[in-house]
Amino acid sequence: MKKLVALTLMAIAVPAYAMMHFLTSQWNEGGNQMCRYDNGTVLNVGVRLCPLSIEG
Repeated sequence: MKKLVALTLMAIAVPAYAMMHFLTSQWNEGGNQMCRYDNGTVLNVGVRLCPLSIEG
C-alpha cells in the first residue's frame, strides 16, 4: 500500500508537459554564446557553455 501511495504522489508531482529538449546548434553572436534546441528555443547563455538539454 505504501508503494502505491508513493507512486501516485510521484505521478502527480511530475508535470506531463516536462519534456526534455536537446541541443541542436550553438554559435557566438556579439560575444554571447547562443544555443538552439530541438523545440525551436534559442537561449543566450552569455559566456557559459550551452546545456546539452533543457526541460520545457
